[in-house]
Amino acid sequence: MSGRNQVSTDGGASWDALRWPGQLVNLPATPVTAGTPIPIFTPATGKKFRLLGYHLSLTVPGSIVFKDNTTECLRTPLLAAGVGQAAPGMGQGVLSAAANNALQLDVTASGSVSGWVAVAQE
Repeated sequence: MSGRNQVSTDGGASWDALRWPGQLVNLPATPVTAGTPIPIFTPATGKKFRLLGYHLSLTVPGSIVFKDNTTECLRTPLLAAGVGQAAPGMGQGVLSAAANNALQLDVTASGSVSGWVAVAQE
């Protein structure tokens, strides 16, 4: 029987411990130019980041795009200006493709991003 802090990632054949964020990255009205991603979290040398959640808003209508170094790994739905969007349940989150990659944030329309992003490194 599984515990409350375990999750199956393969249909119940095995169980993995739930991952918890090690850090909340605060984004206080951070300006982002569309097509010019900014790094928001860089893991320690030899480590990967794991994106586990977010609660963000954008000052203009558009989407917020998370990038694993330069490759898109997650995108919010279209957001109304100034309306916050919480992450859906992300299970085990999104693990970076390679060690030392920075988690970057981009937008589809230039504006300021506010909120927080939950990350872990492993």
